[in-house]
Amino acid sequence: MNLKKMKRQDGSVLITGLIFMLVLIILVGALSLSLNSELKIVNNEHRLVQAQYYAESVINYASFYLEEDVSETASFWTGTGEVNPGKAKEIINKLKAPDLEIISLRRMKDNENYILSTNIRYKGVRDNIMVTFAPFHERLGIFDKAMAAGGNVNVNGKTKVDGPVAAGGDVNNQHNLEGASDIQENADIEKELALLEGFLEEAVKNSGTISISSLEYCEYATDNGDHIILDIDEKIVYITGNLTMDKSLYIMGSGFLIIEGSLNQNNGLLFANYNSDTGTYTDDYAILYFRTGKPNPKMGNFKGAMVGKSDVNIITEIAKGFEIIGAVYSGNNLNVNEGTNVKHDDGFVEVLKKMADKDDIPDEIVITTYKMVDWMEF
Repeated sequence: MNLKKMKRQDGSVLITGLIFMLVLIILVGALSLSLNSELKIVNNEHRLVQAQYYAESVINYASFYLEEDVSETASFWTGTGEVNPGKAKEIINKLKAPDLEIISLRRMKDNENYILSTNIRYKGVRDNIMVTFAPFHERLGIFDKAMAAGGNVNVNGKTKVDGPVAAGGDVNNQHNLEGASDIQENADIEKELALLEGFLEEAVKNSGTISISSLEYCEYATDNGDHIILDIDEKIVYITGNLTMDKSLYIMGSGFLIIEGSLNQNNGLLFANYNSDTGTYTDDYAILYFRTGKPNPKMGNFKGAMVGKSDVNIITEIAKGFEIIGAVYSGNNLNVNEGTNVKHDDGFVEVLKKMADKDDIPDEIVITTYKMVDWMEF
């Protein structure tokens, strides 16, 4: 009797175990199906995010090739506005995305705006984006500086500066610099200085430029005995040789004076837009550009901007109250000596713009960038 009872109990345990195992198998199977489903959802979401990322990356890459007058742009797009197939492959390689397919990438022009649209496929997932870019015009950042040099700024004696100072290299002897609102070393300004120089080089080639070999033969120069007055108002005066000074020179008006050769100051000082009789400045700004050589101008009161393609060595006599109102720029090194006094005034920028419009000079003093103003994803 006990044996039969034990057998019945063993059978009951076995059946219970089998039922438990069956339930466990069903639960594991359901969990596995759920995990597989979740994994598929996660993978699909990942592909969606990746597809969106790649679509945005394609647009971002193409945005560097918007402007018509950029040489690299011509090879990036076909005549119909579609991307060059070779460039599409280049984008895929740059993104290191062999599973990416650029079905279309197109550039369109809408007045001043550019519209980029792309249709991509990544691992079976497609994404479409259309972005509008509008132009933003910004003047060169160096115009905010009282002094700027592509190389070093060497402060060789006590110097007063009312405004920022920037150098592509070092600003040496900063203890001699008084009043500078900001001092920037290793600044990224070489490109902007090159743009300004390029603008002034275009002025040299302009058809309206007045070319003379010396002031002696310039109809706009008047000898007043102890000094010479040169009228450059709304003019581009280009001295093709050296500028030799045996007396002080007063540059008057808002215009350009460009000197090809050396500045030889045997006597006298260099003034601009300053009336020595009244001791006041005019409302004008002169642009003085040294194309070659390493000028050593001895400055009187000067109002405007002085630009040197190479080294510039500034000498003023602050003890006599002389100053430069405007800015001084050098493509290489700028040497400022004892007694230099520079007060930043960016009024000369309007003269640059006005002369660009008047004489149809390519406006390289304004940087045009394109910024995203509209975005559609579908």
